Amino acid sequence: MKVLIWDSPLICEKSKDYDIIIQWQISTEIKNSISIPLIAEKYDYKYRQDLLLYFFELSELTVKGKKNSEHLLLNGDISYWWMTRLSEKRNFDISKNIVDIIYLLVFKDYISKINVTSIEVFTHNWQLSEVIQKYCFTKKIEFKNNKKKYFKLIPKNEINIVKKLVGSMSWFVYYLFSKCILFGQNVFLWKNHTSDYLFFSYFNNIDTDEINTKNSFKSTYWGSLPGYLKSHKISHKWIHIWTRSKEVSNVFKYKTYLKKLNKDSQNGVHISIDSFFNFKITYKVFINWITIMRKAVLVKKSISKFKFFKYLLNMTLKKSCMNHFNLLISLSQ
Repeated sequence: MKVLIWDSPLICEKSKDYDIIIQWQISTEIKNSISIPLIAEKYDYKYRQDLLLYFFELSELTVKGKKNSEHLLLNGDISYWWMTRLSEKRNFDISKNIVDIIYLLVFKDYISKINVTSIEVFTHNWQLSEVIQKYCFTKKIEFKNNKKKYFKLIPKNEINIVKKLVGSMSWFVYYLFSKCILFGQNVFLWKNHTSDYLFFSYFNNIDTDEINTKNSFKSTYWGSLPGYLKSHKISHKWIHIWTRSKEVSNVFKYKTYLKKLNKDSQNGVHISIDSFFNFKITYKVFINWITIMRKAVLVKKSISKFKFFKYLLNMTLKKSCMNHFNLLISLSQ
């Protein structure tokens, strides 16, 4: 039986040349075809459970007497494993390979029920093509990739480790220069203020007019809570995370607003998470980063046991371990 995997939003015009067409993107079934997205949606509970079980087993795999999650322990009690793209499973933006893994689970179930002699792939996703090719090799199925006929395949380009390392370091240097005016800001006030409650909040969706005119904190996200705390004189603290927004477009405005909020003690103490950064933490960030890079080699060995998904998993793991300097900064403080 000749099978075509059609990874395109367009309708395949060569359907008569194949016994079965596996639609990788289209959510409608046409003659002689099945839709992977439709099957995944129809049996969503099953494949959700399969995926969660699969990643749980991945975290429990042992190398040299330790689980993957234990290999990536930082500071003795926090495992970086649970912050990797593999554990996040955010298929809508960051961990897009997760979608292909779900679809491959569906594909594997379906293909095992039919007698396949050849599989042909039309895709611009070279990672997917690589996985299918390796699957065909292990099952002794003829593999074809007529990419040139319909698509210009993205050139196969293994992750360039040096490029990723330089990119990560460049991001860290950028962080130091862009946030340095916040380092140590309001830390003395923070340490000398006793509090009953502590809040973490992104510094957006705030009323800047309220800060400029009344030195008062008002947020559409927190609603009436800041006003309630202030009116009832409840001691509290705020740790803020700044991301560029319409209300606070640069770090200088961010620093000014925090300073104004701290003029009124009834507002509580407002501080940026970046204020706690110092040379000691810089050292810890590098040590943690090197530790993760080194331990990731061991984790990669355990991933090799999952032969079908090994390539996609390794790609996702590499991106997590090389790029997440922002997470390491938070973990090291």
